[in-house]
Amino acid sequence: MNTYLMLGFAAFLSTGEASFTDKDARELCEHFGCYDATNHAKYIKEFGNKITGSKSSGWKLTAPGLTAAAELVKS
Repeated sequence: MNTYLMLGFAAFLSTGEASFTDKDARELCEHFGCYDATNHAKYIKEFGNKITGSKSSGWKLTAPGLTAAAELVKS
């Protein structure tokens, strides 16, 4: 989930929109070695109110998601 949060936060900082594609998120997970094809769908269900969207339409951080991403940056 942290990879998705940080990708959304990076998108927000560069474009003003906290939106990103599922493809970009999965590629970033693969890059950092945290992509688990078997359990990836399970992890997506744990987004709660932090991230909205879908694999087909893309993802977007919500206000709680932006807050969570900012907390990650602070820590």
